[in-house]
Amino acid sequence: MTAAADARTAGAADGARAAALDPGYWAGAEAAGLAVHHGGRRLVVGSSTHGLTGETGLLVEYADPPAFTDGTLEAVLAARIAAHPATARVEVRTPAGTFLPAPWRRSVTYVRRSGPPAAPVLPAGLRIVPAGEEHRAPVHAWMARAVREGAADQGLHGAEDAVAAAVGEVLADPSRSGWVALLDGAAVGHAVLLGGQADEVTGAVRAELWDVLVEPDTPHAGVCRDALVAAAAGHAHRLGLPLLGHVVHHAGEGESRVLASLLAKGWHTDHAYWSAAPAELSGLLPAPAPPAAPAAEPPAPRPVRTPGGLPATTSIGTPR
Repeated sequence: MTAAADARTAGAADGARAAALDPGYWAGAEAAGLAVHHGGRRLVVGSSTHGLTGETGLLVEYADPPAFTDGTLEAVLAARIAAHPATARVEVRTPAGTFLPAPWRRSVTYVRRSGPPAAPVLPAGLRIVPAGEEHRAPVHAWMARAVREGAADQGLHGAEDAVAAAVGEVLADPSRSGWVALLDGAAVGHAVLLGGQADEVTGAVRAELWDVLVEPDTPHAGVCRDALVAAAAGHAHRLGLPLLGHVVHHAGEGESRVLASLLAKGWHTDHAYWSAAPAELSGLLPAPAPPAAPAAEPPAPRPVRTPGGLPATTSIGTPR
């Protein structure tokens, strides 16, 4: 079997894992009071707090696929929003191939790839090296910039102490690896990889490309980005893990050229998050049924990797 065929087989197997619900996740959701049964469908719904802005909302972290098309999602959200009118934003996670109608906006798309990378030919003077202590200042600055710009892409702004806390969380991850692009000895870009990250919903384990950034005025910037991604992909391959990245969609964006480019290069959609304000959903949601008793605040969900926190507020694995 060729390397390309090996990669296709590995990708198909990882795709199947990405679409499967981890039984332990569902059991945990039931124990936490987040599991919802409606019309024969299962959903996991809880309150959420945005990691940078502190905005409160509702998160539908899982729904059985038919719930997206048979009215179940809308009925559940109508009841939850009516019971919790302070909800500022609703986020919904969907599997690959599921698209929500307007006014939903796709906020983040996670993508994955398997197999060894195809490393580009580097021009003279360009090197990709492991990030070291001598690169600490530019790397930390780039990481903070990734958080700020990822939030700004969605029309959000976070306080600097929240940005610093987000960066500190990634820096403290023992699985973190990093690379720096040097052009004629000067640092012009970097990549950060987190190894062994388990998906909360499916249990699939991947290596996550937390950020790739190259200064836009750098000569050969495209080759530089490809080389940084190849370094991270090679490390993930040596770990025996698929590589996970994601694209943050700009507020008001239609089709994403960045996402289309990645899919054309052999990446595959893993899952996505969609966002809307309750007022925007008023024409889409049915009138909620009167509650049988005063509704209590939904229990807070376990910490999850969603667009409300990190790393989903950054442009992970995408050229910027």
